[in-house]
Amino acid sequence: MSVSQHESRPWFHALCSTSPGEIIRATGNSLDLFLNIEAPFRSSNLPPKTSVYHRISGLDTRHPASSLKTSQTMAISEMQPISIRKAALADAKAISELGTHVWTQTFGHTVSPEDLKTYLTTSYSPSAIETDINNPSKDLILATTPSNEIIGFTLKTKGSSEDCLASFTNYVELQRIYVHPDHHGCGVGKMLAKAVEDLARQQGFENLWLGVWEENAKALRLYEKLGFKAIGTKEFLVGGQIDTDLVMVKRL
Repeated sequence: MSVSQHESRPWFHALCSTSPGEIIRATGNSLDLFLNIEAPFRSSNLPPKTSVYHRISGLDTRHPASSLKTSQTMAISEMQPISIRKAALADAKAISELGTHVWTQTFGHTVSPEDLKTYLTTSYSPSAIETDINNPSKDLILATTPSNEIIGFTLKTKGSSEDCLASFTNYVELQRIYVHPDHHGCGVGKMLAKAVEDLARQQGFENLWLGVWEENAKALRLYEKLGFKAIGTKEFLVGGQIDTDLVMVKRL
């Protein structure tokens, strides 16, 4: 079992099924797979309580134009439209605030203040987010409101691996999915997950993998519903604390 140091687990925040008859409508050829998707996520201003499912990261910025068009809009029933777009350097501060809030609210109580500070600085400071945006092996994708408020983000990463993936080929990691609590139940999480799947397929990948905390029952059920299957475990290190994550894979 390998140890992942200072990397983010994918966190799915309270995905809820939409009511019967609610349909997500998408515009733009590269997001056709979002049609008829149900379920939601939250994001943006940082309220006091956050429910998170799992930690994910990794997005490949080498295919910006053909793989993901900017400002592609999806609307859920009577709710305001949500746009899916690539992150820019100007978004780093807002992404940092959202990621810091979600991680702290969800897992901050499980680590020491010192370890928490070190982890957040390493993974979610504005400079760390800028590094992710500039990394050609990562794609950082955002969900935004009509006023361009960032309510969620996901990160896809090329080149990461775990021992239990030895029998799989041509895979890429879904490393992070964060949605602000105010936007849970709006379909944002599934939009972001499908955006990563769509992009990974366009880039020629055959498998999508992620690591989820073994005690996160809600996240495990969610990923199973989305087609992921547990194939092994890995260790996740935050400061001096080691947790066990399940490694899950989905065939694209």
